[in-house]
Amino acid sequence: MINKKFFGVGGISQVGEPPITYPVSFSSTSTTFNPYYSVVHGVCFHPTDGYLYTSEVDNSTGNYYFVKRNATTGAYISTSSSYGTVQQYGLAITSDGSFWVIDRSSSSKLRKYNSSGVYQNFEFNATGYYADDVVCDDNDIFYVIRAASSTIYTYNTSGVSQGNFSLGYPNAPALMHASGSLHRATTGTEVSVRDIAGATNVSSWYMPSSNNFRRASDYDSTLGFAWINALSYVEKFTPNF
Repeated sequence: MINKKFFGVGGISQVGEPPITYPVSFSSTSTTFNPYYSVVHGVCFHPTDGYLYTSEVDNSTGNYYFVKRNATTGAYISTSSSYGTVQQYGLAITSDGSFWVIDRSSSSKLRKYNSSGVYQNFEFNATGYYADDVVCDDNDIFYVIRAASSTIYTYNTSGVSQGNFSLGYPNAPALMHASGSLHRATTGTEVSVRDIAGATNVSSWYMPSSNNFRRASDYDSTLGFAWINALSYVEKFTPNF
């Protein structure tokens, strides 16, 4: 049996994959929030419970936490118990509600947690050398960036490699998935856009001078906007199609 996917255009059901429409840029708003601890390293929308979560470090202790927030305003709601002192860069949430963070080290790993910060006894090597950020697409495929080599490595949730590719511009670690495209920092303010399906860079855009595209960010079509992280604060951005 051949399984087919269907989608509707103009009221007519068609066979195949729907066309991808993705944001070509984002415009800043006046809505921001500050870290609850010292620095935000990851921002991600939870598709199941509807909350925004940040991965944050307390510089005084070196401990990392998951912080639960209002998805629209960014207002603080609660925090998990500490989930360790190893450098935890980036935050991704898969469709089953699991939290995944980069353990950034000379042999970086992607670790699985629940929303209370409890390690789920599963991890796998990610790039093998100082990974900087991770995002997850709608098919639960991880994109892990190593900024020093400007390479993005892809994995499924079992840790099986799905290949890798380069986006150019080393030493800019931020990455965001948005409706079938990857948005990757090329400098502090310039962002390149890559169409995943077409495997090509399709455009670029610039952050406002007051904000850098740093470390981690999140966009979800359910929200209709993105939270982009500048480490010392996080700002809401609206997509431009």
